[in-house]
Amino acid sequence: MKNIAMGAGFSHNKVYKKSSKNTKQILFNQLLKENEGILSKVVNQFIASEYDRKDFKQEIIYQLWKSYDSFSGRSKFSTWMYRVSLNTALKYLKKKKKIISSIGIDENLLQKIDVKHTRLRNKQN
Repeated sequence: MKNIAMGAGFSHNKVYKKSSKNTKQILFNQLLKENEGILSKVVNQFIASEYDRKDFKQEIIYQLWKSYDSFSGRSKFSTWMYRVSLNTALKYLKKKKKIISSIGIDENLLQKIDVKHTRLRNKQN
């Protein structure tokens, strides 16, 4: 497969606007793969549990795809991707905090349980 996103004079807007849906998906996947470190950084920074990380990573990818049409190319894709990922993380944390406070769970206790669960899973692997 030809590397669509690389090369001198690459303009995301030109390629994107002239692309078929399939080409847009290929371009998106390629850009996502090239910037996978950003995604991992955000996921690992906000989510302690390995199990939850996989789900959360999928949520970020979904939000990136959903917002992909709004990427104008005025900034680097990596900058845009980081911003969308960060906003998704913040929304997730706010939602989680609302759920915790609405059912009266002690957040510190929940965090301790999450850490212990992660340690147990790591020992098993």
